[in-house]
Amino acid sequence: MPTDILVRPPLTAAQIKRQLWLEGRTLKLWAAENGYVYGTVSAVMSGKIKVARNYGVGFDIARKLGLVVEADNGSLTRAERSR
Repeated sequence: MPTDILVRPPLTAAQIKRQLWLEGRTLKLWAAENGYVYGTVSAVMSGKIKVARNYGVGFDIARKLGLVVEADNGSLTRAERSR
């Protein structure tokens, strides 16, 4: 049984915004559709709310957006922010 499992790499905020744009959606619309406050979603996307553990609203948002990918062993991988 292989020990290396291929996991989709986490997306950057720019990649997520582009994907939403291609779908004709906005971050504000995504937030409303998923039951989150837009300001909180925006803060997670910009890095103002840090996602360091596997709990909380910020983590839930980051996981749903694809900013954070959880491996089978429970470790988190976050996309590098482009500057």
